[in-house]
Amino acid sequence: MKSLFWDVIPAKDIKDTLWDELDDTKIKINLDKFEEKFNNVKKEVKKTVVEKKKPDKKEKKTFLEPDRTRMMSIVLNKIRIDTLELSDAIEQYDLKILTQDVCSLLLPILPNEAEIKEVSNFQGDIMEELAPCDQFVLIISGIAAFRERIKAIIFQYNYLSDYMIIIEEINRVFKVFKFMKEDKNLKRLLEIILALGNYMNGGSFRGGAFGFTLASLTKLADTKSSGITFIDYIIKFIYEQIKEPGVLSILKDLKEFDKLQYQSIVESSKQMENRWKDVLALKKALAENKDVLLDEDKSEKFMSSFYTDAEGKIKEIKESVEKIDKDYEDLAKFYGENPEKFTMVQFVDTFRKFTKDLSEAHTKYLEKAKKKKK
Repeated sequence: MKSLFWDVIPAKDIKDTLWDELDDTKIKINLDKFEEKFNNVKKEVKKTVVEKKKPDKKEKKTFLEPDRTRMMSIVLNKIRIDTLELSDAIEQYDLKILTQDVCSLLLPILPNEAEIKEVSNFQGDIMEELAPCDQFVLIISGIAAFRERIKAIIFQYNYLSDYMIIIEEINRVFKVFKFMKEDKNLKRLLEIILALGNYMNGGSFRGGAFGFTLASLTKLADTKSSGITFIDYIIKFIYEQIKEPGVLSILKDLKEFDKLQYQSIVESSKQMENRWKDVLALKKALAENKDVLLDEDKSEKFMSSFYTDAEGKIKEIKESVEKIDKDYEDLAKFYGENPEKFTMVQFVDTFRKFTKDLSEAHTKYLEKAKKKKK
């Protein structure tokens, strides 16, 4: 057999290299054909296959539960950032490494107190003898307020967009409140409904009313007489008797009720306030660990980049939500309602249904009028 002149890597230098992962004994070779091509003698007395012995690989120590190890491994393999590099990035708030996606992936795998306590029992060479996920736990836990840092970074990424969404919804509520108090066409429509209702009720105890509850608006489409609903008659009356179709221009404004997300505003503002508490927790933790922070720690610089602005926006949202509640109380009372019994949610739902019924009756009337004209 001819020889292949190559330089062989000593077995002691194989560990943790590409060659440590390879096993050439798995390759099936047709030795007869191979020897026909590369044999330098006509006949070989004996064929031998030398079995390659791989250097022993020492199993690394782990203290973590299998499920947590699996979860950490998946995330660490996905983000592909060396743990020491990750540790430096967290201390220095390196947002080129700690992107929004990376932080969101990291948060669920950050070590808890029990895991830190278990892994801290390890005695030996961390990098050589400890499993990768355990290394992650031990190294990351050495950073003061590591969890609060990641949460604060996530908050910093999101607070501006969250603020804009919430404020937009809040402003829509105030716009509707203004419309409900000041719009002349709405007042005229309610005046028409009151007049027709009193006429319908005649001399009964329901007649001669000076006003009606807002919940009554949801019943107009269900009140029928001679094959026509009361809300259908209102549209007909506006067009054919008093000839004030301009009153129905309020349908456009009333459709704003479909966009109102009062519950969402309340929940979103609470969530944002809770995330702000994570930032406050970081501020407190940094103050408590001031003496042990490294010189290269950039916590102060990071916090100063957004803290004052975010604090102002959190305060604005909180005050705006409180103002919604206060303004709704005034509005409910303006319509003769008890705000404790007729809540903001009921108010929105009532006008959503009323708008839908009124819009359907209006469309039906216009279609009928069009057919009649033809």
